[in-house]
Amino acid sequence: EVPLEPADRLGVQVVGGLVKEQDVGVLQQQLAEHSLYFSFEDSTLRMSKDPVLFGQTDQLKSDTILVFLKDKKVDKAQCNDRAFIINKDSLKHYNQVKGRKIDAYFTDGKLDRTIVNGNGECVYYALDEDNKLIGLNRIICSNLNILFDQSKLKSISFETQPDAQF
Repeated sequence: EVPLEPADRLGVQVVGGLVKEQDVGVLQQQLAEHSLYFSFEDSTLRMSKDPVLFGQTDQLKSDTILVFLKDKKVDKAQCNDRAFIINKDSLKHYNQVKGRKIDAYFTDGKLDRTIVNGNGECVYYALDEDNKLIGLNRIICSNLNILFDQSKLKSISFETQPDAQF
């Protein structure tokens, strides 16, 4: 959550001009290399200069990332130019997606669906119903749509002449 009131009224710390809450870490050495700006007008966090966002099982990286908040929660992350997502599955394999632009949508703070527009590439580990590894998929296509359930991969659809290897 990002407070919408002055920090001193909420009892949070301000570190280097950023609001720091209880479970949020701020790495000051790396802040000098990145640009971070929060707009209270439209509840948008803007990050540039190769920012990286970390979740419990996900990592998003891009030239620029916009994070849109709705009701003080992350609603959408828009990764523009050289977008890349890594998601750790239940067997601790790292599924990867990259593309020109990636829009990641969240529900209750968890990655819900992802839309890749342009130069889509995907590498993911296929698991059977018993959660056992059955193979590695590599796909190149123009666009992809990825659905998650509780941050676990549910389905992927590939658009415009996908080239796949299993």
